[in-house]
Amino acid sequence: MSLIKNSFILYSLVLPSLATANDIDIVIFDIKQIIAESRKLDIENIQIVKPDNRIKLGRCEKNLSVKFPFKSNKTILAKCEKPIWKFYTTFKSKQKSVYFKFTKNLKIGDLLTIEDIKKHEGYVSLNKFEKNLSFEKILGTRLIKDVESNEIIGRNLFDNISYVIRTFKNIKKNELINDKNSLIVPIDSEKVPFDTYILKNKNFAQGLILDSDLPQNTLIKNTHILSKINVLVSKKFLKAGAQINSDNFELKTVNKSSVGKYYFDSFEGLKFNVINRTFSKGEVLTKSDTRSDQIILKNQIVNYIYSTESGVKISASAKALENGSFGQKIKLKNTDSGREIYGYVFNAKTVKNR
Repeated sequence: MSLIKNSFILYSLVLPSLATANDIDIVIFDIKQIIAESRKLDIENIQIVKPDNRIKLGRCEKNLSVKFPFKSNKTILAKCEKPIWKFYTTFKSKQKSVYFKFTKNLKIGDLLTIEDIKKHEGYVSLNKFEKNLSFEKILGTRLIKDVESNEIIGRNLFDNISYVIRTFKNIKKNELINDKNSLIVPIDSEKVPFDTYILKNKNFAQGLILDSDLPQNTLIKNTHILSKINVLVSKKFLKAGAQINSDNFELKTVNKSSVGKYYFDSFEGLKFNVINRTFSKGEVLTKSDTRSDQIILKNQIVNYIYSTESGVKISASAKALENGSFGQKIKLKNTDSGREIYGYVFNAKTVKNR
């Protein structure tokens, strides 16, 4: 009887009360804040396994502590003095993954070029086809399925043979590239050198003209070919601070060799951006010409909204510790607890965790 009584006392000390209100999402958020501050991690990248749903947790009002009792640092002990409870659970932080996405809708048989894909880095779950890809492994391959813009690229979506061009004689600038001076060579897509010009099929493309002299036995690159691209140019005279939108800029087709590397071929990603210098009519917009139009200023008090995966929303007052434009991730300080947190600018008064 004594043994049973002692076991019951130990169990009640370890587990939270089953009778208290269930503030489990708020408790998990508070624990994440402590871990984020102590380990210099982004709170949104911290994953904590919730206790059993039968266990009811009241939000800690006094002396919430979070400890890592084991060397693996995968288990945490959360303890509160008021109300009295403590429990063990597991913790881990997400690792960033490198992955690629399509920039536009594409059809079966389309050849993948540098304009069709974009490299990303973030906290996402990738399947076995989407992992360990690179530009070299993707560029020049041909789609075997229709795909949509913003879809993550996987090996199951493309083939692995590319057709490239190698010269067998000297070719002069402005000369047409054809079977009289060059050969079409099939190569494993993963072995194609970066920026090599890749044919859409086994035949020479019409209108391929050299932009420079080339010697024999040269693998033709994109930079060797005179090509046209679409770029954003100013529609009229503009002063510094003018918005980058369709009222002030338009797409124009120009020779690729006439512009630098850092041009814009669409308005994507330029929302809430302005120009930082005066523009004459017809000037090409480049990355160095733009800046974000800040909508939240350092030391401004904002409304911080934390949303959990289960749909619970927690609102708090916070001070911005840096300037921020729409969609930008910034650091803030909770005005009640003094803890530093991170969020994304939603509007001029609101920052959200996701």
